[in-house]
Amino acid sequence: MSEVSRQLGEKLLSSIDIIQGTVSPVKYKEYLIPLIYYKRASDESARIDDNPNEDKSETKASKLVPYVEQQYRWSVVCKPSSDLSQRLSEALTEIPVHDVVEPVTANIDFEILQEDDVLQQLVEHLDEIRLDFGYAAPEEFGPIFDNFLTHMYQIEGRGGGGFITPRRIVQLSVQLAGNIAESTSVHDPTVGSGGFLVQAAEQLGDGTGLHHLEKQVTGQDINQIVAGIARINLEMHGVDGDIAVGDSLSAPQFTTDGELKRFDVVLSDFPISSDWQKSELEDNPYNRFPGMKLPREDRADYAFIFHALTCLKTPQQDERGGEAALIVPEGIFFRQTEKRYRKHLVENDYIEQIVHLPEDLQQHHSLETAILKLNTDKPAEREGEIRFVDARGEDFYENKKDTTRLTLRGVKEAIAAANDWDSNSEIARTVPRDRIRATDFSLNIAEYLPASDDPARYRFIQRTRSQSNGERKSGDIESEDPSFAQRLSDLITASDNAVYVLGKYGGATEAELLDVRNELRDKGYEAFIDRDLEDFPTQDLSGSVTTTMRLAKFCVMVDREASGHLNEYQLAQLNRTVLARLTPEDGGSSRMIGTAEMIDVNYIEEFEFEIRPQERLSEAVDWAEEIVSKRRQKYTEMYDWRER
Repeated sequence: MSEVSRQLGEKLLSSIDIIQGTVSPVKYKEYLIPLIYYKRASDESARIDDNPNEDKSETKASKLVPYVEQQYRWSVVCKPSSDLSQRLSEALTEIPVHDVVEPVTANIDFEILQEDDVLQQLVEHLDEIRLDFGYAAPEEFGPIFDNFLTHMYQIEGRGGGGFITPRRIVQLSVQLAGNIAESTSVHDPTVGSGGFLVQAAEQLGDGTGLHHLEKQVTGQDINQIVAGIARINLEMHGVDGDIAVGDSLSAPQFTTDGELKRFDVVLSDFPISSDWQKSELEDNPYNRFPGMKLPREDRADYAFIFHALTCLKTPQQDERGGEAALIVPEGIFFRQTEKRYRKHLVENDYIEQIVHLPEDLQQHHSLETAILKLNTDKPAEREGEIRFVDARGEDFYENKKDTTRLTLRGVKEAIAAANDWDSNSEIARTVPRDRIRATDFSLNIAEYLPASDDPARYRFIQRTRSQSNGERKSGDIESEDPSFAQRLSDLITASDNAVYVLGKYGGATEAELLDVRNELRDKGYEAFIDRDLEDFPTQDLSGSVTTTMRLAKFCVMVDREASGHLNEYQLAQLNRTVLARLTPEDGGSSRMIGTAEMIDVNYIEEFEFEIRPQERLSEAVDWAEEIVSKRRQKYTEMYDWRER
């Protein structure tokens, strides 16, 4: 990095310090991104005026940012004034920005920054740096702006609801997607801030800048502000991308003659297990689910996966295939109710590689994820095979400032392991399709690389699977199968340390569940949320929850907002489950069902917290352990045949 780039980066980051304490961290983007965008457009407009004879080819990248008329330029508008906030708002409204960018720059109320002259300090600070393309070329300023975005999202934290995919995950995904050549078209249906498209564009570039791409990179996002930020991010990198607003599942904007437009490469970090508008899509528009039921309404993972698959070019229609690299939750590889989708992908030979990633890499959740690589035209030598890679080991990541992130070396080693199809090891294996059929289309990495899996977690999952399938209990095991008896004994022992964490999924509330789960794991428990575990064959959701409650040692519920866990609360009452409820002081949602004061205090207890559920977690765990111990002692006295 050059000295100029380093200074620019420091200036942008220090602008955050100026508004810190005046507005909430979730509002930083609302003010800083429009101001920096405005400053860059103003500076570049002035540079163009000063160089009227400049070769047009050299200014093509700068044409991506809007031309600002003289009377609305930064140097005119940002002079010290008592009405600076109003003048800024009006100037931003007058700039001819791209339609997708307009929601980011229009109707901004800078009035709150007028207090204590914060706004004046901010514009004076930004006035010290040049942002025109002559001084801050896209290939230099783009990465600086990208780092600035990342820093703001990190400060915002999980409570903000937004996130940015870590750069190393983006790099790994783009490299897995294959050879991105100059004519490649790239699409991201959940584009976010545009990180995947920027990384892909850098591979498409020819070393002379990225402005020649001519809308080869496209993306869509359901949030108009986020889509606008993606467009700005591309412009800062000198990329002429096409960004649209809308729900890619229910209202895809990239279509041709009533069909989804097909691309060479699709990249996506879609929202994990989110809700989707299944009821509006039962007629299966765009034929994304050929001959299959649509995924559950509260679990859109395979909806996004099959959308991405349908967006890929195919040899039959396009004389060439397409490749996708998708960030997916680990649960899609083994949940029983989703077997039909795995079977379709395996039997049609669409899956090329699966690279499992360490947990806690993402800002917005702590779940273990993987990169699912799809290919509609696999090389002949790879047909009927899937390459599994376990990149969860310590060689692949590092912990810095309470953050887990992939290392550059880890990215290189994961790519090398993924592409070395002829070599099998403890962290990578090429698995033939017949082997996957034999596991009933499970893609759980533990089936193929069992030594690399967390043994305690795997034992608990296997116990739930075996008991739900009605296998024999330990007292019925025949002597000729001692190994089965030993395995079952191990499973029973393992579940004695399992804790089932209940609560509302989605957004900040799901982040709380993950935080509670992780703290329980730090205490030595095998703690799980529902999405960590397989579905139970032949059981509906209530049956699966009930069975899991019975298998766990006790349950912990984060009861902040109303959701399906109200039913879980009632199931706990019916089954006399030891349940610790962590609820805010102003009352949890389960109070609405009217029985919170009438429950049997012997097995359900409420623990009120002020801000975070973890405030009372240790106390709740101590209570649950005491109740479990008393129950077992009492039951052993009453039923001498009980072993525990």
